Amino acid sequence: IGCDRTVRRDGSGFGVAWQGYSSGVGDLEYAFVSPTGALLGTHVPISGHGSISWVEGSWTGSVLGFAWQDSRSGNWDVYFSVVAPDGTPIATALQLTSLGTISMAPSVVWTGTAFGVFWEDNRDANYEIYLALVSGAGARIGSDLRITSQSAASRLPSVAWTGSEIGVAWQEARDGNLEIYFARLDGTGARVTSDTRITTTTGTSEMPLLGWGSGAFGLAWRETAAGYINMQFASLDPPGVPFGPGVIVSPGTTVPSEADIAWSPSGWAVVWFEDRFSNREILFELASPCD
Repeated sequence: IGCDRTVRRDGSGFGVAWQGYSSGVGDLEYAFVSPTGALLGTHVPISGHGSISWVEGSWTGSVLGFAWQDSRSGNWDVYFSVVAPDGTPIATALQLTSLGTISMAPSVVWTGTAFGVFWEDNRDANYEIYLALVSGAGARIGSDLRITSQSAASRLPSVAWTGSEIGVAWQEARDGNLEIYFARLDGTGARVTSDTRITTTTGTSEMPLLGWGSGAFGLAWRETAAGYINMQFASLDPPGVPFGPGVIVSPGTTVPSEADIAWSPSGWAVVWFEDRFSNREILFELASPCD
């Protein structure tokens, strides 16, 4: 049994991490898979504990970094581990948060010099986005950085590295309903821009997924409008300005969830779960870079 998974490509295959139970107890498990999909080696436990979920990761060019939320302390905290492509730990897993508050929904990016681990945190009496930097050797760099400062809850960060800056998208209701916001940071987490509101509908815009490819950001999110809930997609230029309004990529009448995006030379691949066919299935849509 496995769920809450993430896949990241390295130089010769794919590193796959998920919440699994192959050892009889829940754990964050890892496997290395060839480009053709063949399992290379065996499943490797990473987290050493069962109450984990929301797995995210990034590839440095030589090692993989994975973040997850974990309730072993009695509330949700964010943990991080660096592993070699074969699953060998580079360092002991880090507990990045330990304040007794709720820290969850991590998103990870490699900046070329450090991992940037973002998450939502309610230590400030409402949810804000925080960042911790971790070296490629698995050592924490400095203290937590608070990225957002709003009276409304800022949640579900999603991040992408452009080669020189970090793009971060999140959901927030500062304007009365949930909308998607965006900002650019440098590699240390310092602000390059102020917040930009990306969505402007009267419906609910939530659950952003951000990526970078071919000189532009790709952004997918879930939108509630006109009685329907759909996945939408838009391309943003490097400063973060949309090329146009969001386009619907899931035209069904059932609720999409757990989406992800990835860039290819053919365009942006958007995948999500949906119960459109009387049971839960994975759906795919290829979005144009100009959407």
